[in-house]
Amino acid sequence: DDEKRKPEIAVRARFKVRGALEFSVLGYFTGRVSEARIPLILGAYPRTIPEKKQFSAGLSASGSVGIALFKGGGGLETVDFDRDMFKRIINDLSVEDDFNILFLGCPHLCLEEIEEIARVVKGRRIVKGKEVWLCTSRSIYTQAFNKGLVKIVEEAGFKVFVDTCLIVSPLKPKVVGTNAVKTAHYIRSMHKANVKIAEAIALLRGVLE
Repeated sequence: DDEKRKPEIAVRARFKVRGALEFSVLGYFTGRVSEARIPLILGAYPRTIPEKKQFSAGLSASGSVGIALFKGGGGLETVDFDRDMFKRIINDLSVEDDFNILFLGCPHLCLEEIEEIARVVKGRRIVKGKEVWLCTSRSIYTQAFNKGLVKIVEEAGFKVFVDTCLIVSPLKPKVVGTNAVKTAHYIRSMHKANVKIAEAIALLRGVLE
């Protein structure tokens, strides 16, 4: 019922939030300050599938929020999300150390993301001493395979996994590179490993010859 969908706290973005990483951090911050309350997001709206996915994943990683609203409400307690807070969250979760495994796909990669990765890595190889894990759903894997994208990334030395996640694997990584705050949150708490957070493209370029 509508009474259960009314916002109880507002989070106002004080800068132009764009890209999967920034929305991941906005979601994480929102979950943390909202706890179990329904948040209203002001000044930001995720438009792409990766942005929506990462916002929702960040939201659930840090709080008990079942729904977030992007319009409606008024007169609410309002918490600001600015550039300083964005940097603080990244710094709290991330280390400067180089990573030995790059993990992209928590939440699972969509076709758009796999296409972008394939464009970056086509005809190149990963450097010695690095591993790259990509995780996606079975249906997206099939689409990516049929478009030749899986072949491109596997020829670069990447590993593609279906319907699973590094977080629940028995691996004991030292430092994991990721573009997702959800990944950082759970890798740190469940594997006691360090994490380096950055945009996916920047991380990819750091593992290629």
